[in-house]
Order: sequence, then structure tokens, then C-alpha cells
Amino acid sequence: MNAEVSFDVPGLPPTKNEALSLFNPEHGQHDAVIRLLTAARAAIIDPDTIPHTGPLGIEIVVTTAGGRAPADATNYLGGIGDVLQARGKQSHAAQYGLLGGVALFADDGQLREVRYRERAGSPTSYSVRIWNLTP
Repeated sequence: MNAEVSFDVPGLPPTKNEALSLFNPEHGQHDAVIRLLTAARAAIIDPDTIPHTGPLGIEIVVTTAGGRAPADATNYLGGIGDVLQARGKQSHAAQYGLLGGVALFADDGQLREVRYRERAGSPTSYSVRIWNLTP
């Protein structure tokens, strides 16, 4: 199993900021969820690169023109964690087709080291890096 997976995503991350599931197509973050799942799926073409088990680290770097993202770090981290975990997707997986099974870890509770930063640049996008904390 590879110890790390990383990828870039256009636009802003999905934000976890309401009771409605991010996987519900009526959620305002639906497009951001699709972009994240699409980028994650492309990064894990080889299933052996998925850091599924054990404690993990995650790094998120958000790039915007002004260097300041419109939402706060905890809402972005919560949204990304929910979208990339396997737990909780079953009820909405069928409507997402191939994207419904994309998961980089079993549960976001595995995330033990978190790095987040914002930077100025263009286009608006973000990068995700996930790595195993144990060899």
C-alpha cells in the first residue's frame, strides 16, 4: 500500500454547514462534492494507493485570488472528511454511480494530523494530501 495520495481539485471545497447530508443532490454543495469525488477517483486508479486503515494525516491548501477563503477551515475540513470517508455513503451511493464508492479512508476519525492553509493565487482550487502516520 502506498503511504500517500494527493490531488488537486478545481473550485472551493465542500463545506459542512447544515444538517442536510452533503450527498443529498439538493445540498448547495452538490457540485463541490462531485468535483472532489472525481479528483479523488482519478488519484486512486490503483486501489493499492488508498490509505484505508490506521491513523492518517491530511493537508488541505486552498488557493483563492485574495488568499482568503470564504468559509472557515473547520467547515472545509468537515466537508472534505465526510466526502472522502466510506462511512455514511451507503444511502446515497447508487445515485453517484462510479463516484459512489470513492473513499480514501473508512472513517474521518482516522485523521490524527491536520494541516490547513490558504494562499493567494489563481485559479481558485485546493489540494488534498493524505498520508499514513504509521509505516
